[in-house]
Amino acid sequence: MCCLGVFAKLPQAGTVKTRLGESIGAAAAAELYSAFIQDIAAMMRSGGWPTVWAYAPDNVESRAWFESLPVVAAQLWPQPAGALGDRLAAFFAAQFAQGVDRVVVIGTDSPTLPPEYIALTFHYLATHDVVLGPATDGGYYLLGLRRDAENPLPPASATGVKPWPAVLFEGIPWSGPEVCQQTLDRI
Repeated sequence: MCCLGVFAKLPQAGTVKTRLGESIGAAAAAELYSAFIQDIAAMMRSGGWPTVWAYAPDNVESRAWFESLPVVAAQLWPQPAGALGDRLAAFFAAQFAQGVDRVVVIGTDSPTLPPEYIALTFHYLATHDVVLGPATDGGYYLLGLRRDAENPLPPASATGVKPWPAVLFEGIPWSGPEVCQQTLDRI
C-alpha cells in the first residue's frame, strides 16, 4: 500500500511565496502558488496514487479550499503546529500507523515534477528504505520512506528513543542550504 502526500498551504496573499511576493506583489505570488497547487492536483490525477493533501492552516477555510480541488478520492490531513520537521514526522507516522507501507511526500514548489519520478520513487521504495530527490538550493523536492514492518521501533515512551522517522527531521535548519546533506547524514 502506498500514499502520495502533498504539503501545501492555503494560497492567501502575504502567507505564501513571501520572498517572491516582495518582487511581484503578495497577491500575484498567491495566484502563482494557487496555480502550482492546481498543476500538482492534475499530476496527482494522472498518477492514480492514493493521495493526501497535508494542508495548513488547520481551519475551516483551508479545509474547504482543499476539498474543492479536483482530485479523485484525495484525503485531507491538517498539518499540526510546529516546525516542518515535526509536521513531516507526524505525517509519516500517521500514514505508517494506518498500514501504509510506502509514503512519498512532495511540496508545492515543483509543479512540473514528472509523474514518472513519483512512480519510480514508489518502485524504489519496494527495496530501499529512503528515496530523496535533491534540489539545487540544498534542500529536496521529494522524500519517500518505507515502513519497516519487520522491525518497527517501539513507541518512544517505552524506550526513550525517538521513533523512526522522527529522528530524520529533528534539529534540521529548514530552508537552509544544508537540508539535503543533513538529512543524508541522518539516514
